[in-house]
Amino acid sequence: MKVKNFFVLFLVFFSAKTLLGQSLSQSQDALQSMNAQAGAQASALGGAFSALADDPSAIYWNPAGLAWIKNSEIQTTYNQWFQDTFFQDLNAVFPTDWGALGARVSYVNFGSFQNRDAFGNPIGTQTPQAFAAALASSFRFGAWGLGLSAKAESESYTGYSVGGFGVDAGALYRQSWGSFSAGLRNLGSAAGYSLPTEFYLGGELGFGPRDSRFRLATDVTFPSGPAVFHHGLEWAYDQTLFIRVGYEWSAQVFQYQDQAGFGGGVGLKVGKLQLDYSLVSYGDLGLTNKAALAYDFGDAEAPAGPKSAVNKKEVSAAPAPVKPTPTARVSSPTATPTAGPKDQSASTPAPVLDMRQTYKKGIAAYQKGDYEAAASLLRQASAIQDKSVESFYYAETFAMLGVIEQYHSTAPGHLTAAAKDYRLALKREPANETALKHLKQLE
Repeated sequence: MKVKNFFVLFLVFFSAKTLLGQSLSQSQDALQSMNAQAGAQASALGGAFSALADDPSAIYWNPAGLAWIKNSEIQTTYNQWFQDTFFQDLNAVFPTDWGALGARVSYVNFGSFQNRDAFGNPIGTQTPQAFAAALASSFRFGAWGLGLSAKAESESYTGYSVGGFGVDAGALYRQSWGSFSAGLRNLGSAAGYSLPTEFYLGGELGFGPRDSRFRLATDVTFPSGPAVFHHGLEWAYDQTLFIRVGYEWSAQVFQYQDQAGFGGGVGLKVGKLQLDYSLVSYGDLGLTNKAALAYDFGDAEAPAGPKSAVNKKEVSAAPAPVKPTPTARVSSPTATPTAGPKDQSASTPAPVLDMRQTYKKGIAAYQKGDYEAAASLLRQASAIQDKSVESFYYAETFAMLGVIEQYHSTAPGHLTAAAKDYRLALKREPANETALKHLKQLE
């Protein structure tokens, strides 16, 4: 515990100067629009997001974070900059058994400009634009995650355009108490010039009770200009309402920017939808507004109320915990083997159960309304010990068992069994939203 606290405090102490430094790469770097930051949550936290990276905007901030996103999800962000300039992007993530895949497209409109000839006479207008696309993949190995992203971008003006290719790479180490991150963005070139490459380090620490949790995050980015420091604090109430504040500054001092770098925002999660909003100050340049809307394609949860969805197929109370075995196998039906030299059924090994596949079968049975079969499959999945399986699979397994016990059983002690399953889920993953929400209802 002392090590992780020291890491976060060191980053905070090391950043003891002032002022904004967002997108401070050298002017000779090409395609500066690659610095257009994705997501309203990250902006509200002052850009301290590489160690959090828990929504689809992780494609930009740290692609390694995609591996912790449990369900397919899309997110669109609109950012109103200064005057008539704006930025919009669309992110999507698709979880896999080994990690996740992600995709991003973005558009930057720099507003309209009046063209003039050598004598100052107006000769029409132009609207500079930039388009970008990225594909990302993330791989998870227990508490470690690695991510890569390949991107292409082009900027166009009247009679002129430039395009380039680049890559991002990130690493993430995550535990229940927090996480550490490291990586780089925009490594590549365009028209003989370097992209606005930057290296980053980050840390995040979570603390507080489950229904009123705080997260403190700090990032340091190293572009081709001065280092930039990012700090953010988020308070989450019941994983539904989020209040965020942030501050971003550079070691280089800029005049007339005394109020730059301060920001904040709110988030609201309703069912599968999440809306995030941020407001960031750029000093004398003014304020910028950013709004993001995300949709989670995960399985629907049971309706609220312990008696609102009791199925005719009642599930018995949770059995005593079964001691997990290293490998669980499908038991074959009991039958008397037929004598004969050609009968080799007795020597055929039973197929090995896969934890992820068993979990998915249980969820499929739940969606069909066969809660008895779902409970049986999820119990099997929870008993399979496989160190290569991410902890959130086990957490979700116990959480869904709790949902079945709470909402689809009237057996004696079913609410006690549900609470026990929720606590087992939180033991595996303290921030598990399903278990947090329903355990609170029981308590």
